[in-house]
Amino acid sequence: MGCGCSKSAKAIDPKKIKLKDKDKGTDKGDLPESFEEYQEEMSKIYNIPVNELKLVDENGNPINSENYDEFKNSSTDKPFTYGGHNDQYKNKEKPKAFVYGPKKVQTRYMKNKVAARNRPEYLEKPQEYLVDIDAGYVETYNFKSNLQSVFNNSLISAGSRAVYVPPNFAIISGGKEIPNSSYSIDLISGEMNRLDNMFEGREYHAMAYLGGIVYVTGGSSYQDLDSCEMYIRNKWGNGPKMNRARSWHTACPLGGCIYVCGGLKENSIERLERDKWVLLNVKIPFPINRIGMAPLSGVSLILAGGERTGISYNTRCWEFIIDSDQLEEITELPEFVWFFGPGTHFNKEAVLYCMGKVYYYNPEQRVWRILG
Repeated sequence: MGCGCSKSAKAIDPKKIKLKDKDKGTDKGDLPESFEEYQEEMSKIYNIPVNELKLVDENGNPINSENYDEFKNSSTDKPFTYGGHNDQYKNKEKPKAFVYGPKKVQTRYMKNKVAARNRPEYLEKPQEYLVDIDAGYVETYNFKSNLQSVFNNSLISAGSRAVYVPPNFAIISGGKEIPNSSYSIDLISGEMNRLDNMFEGREYHAMAYLGGIVYVTGGSSYQDLDSCEMYIRNKWGNGPKMNRARSWHTACPLGGCIYVCGGLKENSIERLERDKWVLLNVKIPFPINRIGMAPLSGVSLILAGGERTGISYNTRCWEFIIDSDQLEEITELPEFVWFFGPGTHFNKEAVLYCMGKVYYYNPEQRVWRILG
């Protein structure tokens, strides 16, 4: 969880933090059930011994075993804890990242740097934020400031999903607790607003944003869903059904279309073309859930990581070329990681975000860089 801290004062507050160079992470999972578990989690994240750890809320008041439940469930009067970044994190210089690759895999695309340069450029306006979500929190990364923010709330349950909406919002939908709910968060002020309910309750679905419309696809509600809903002009509307029911999948926009890939039981890829989903003549080698998707060029998406359902985590990655429905294997991820939302394209690199880490893939150098 991206909380700001001052090691000199040993005080931790859910504020913004500048990403640092370290090749380690913590599985945040659900919010800790007890203050002791919360202490242990914060100790691991910030590498501070428990006996030296001082936890404070956004007002600087100590958090302890007596008031921890109040802090955890503070959504009644202040839906999201939020704060500005500390003075020590105002330096905008980006740190150097760990660099990995190329691996043993060598494909035609990887060997031919000229071909890589000749891919049509990704011309869409770069996103300002990346968004990640898990039970109890939404986390964001801002490219311009190189700052990470976290918004804690007990209403964000397991199975909720989120997507970035320009210029500075995130839309949250679904989840186990209130499956048909939706909210918006102002990523600058931290203000949350309740939106209209979706028509169908769902969890472990996928969200994407394109052309002023938020798309929600699939998910589960007693069984996997093939339905699609669209949030436009402040209202939810039904969209066309997918060809495959799927949950734990990923959705990503490219070239004026929405692509969905994978799922708990699926290795297929579909594309939304205006008002119809088209099942493409290409499949990833095996079913993968929570696979990462991000634009790699004007005509290709990167598919990375995730979990091979019921078997193992996946580090293999592919470039999916949309105009020819081809998959080409590229450099593997250097570690196991799974993703809960789409990535983006920034400075000619595909970028993915999960659990406080930013994963950059450079197609010309064929390497992964990791910040966080």
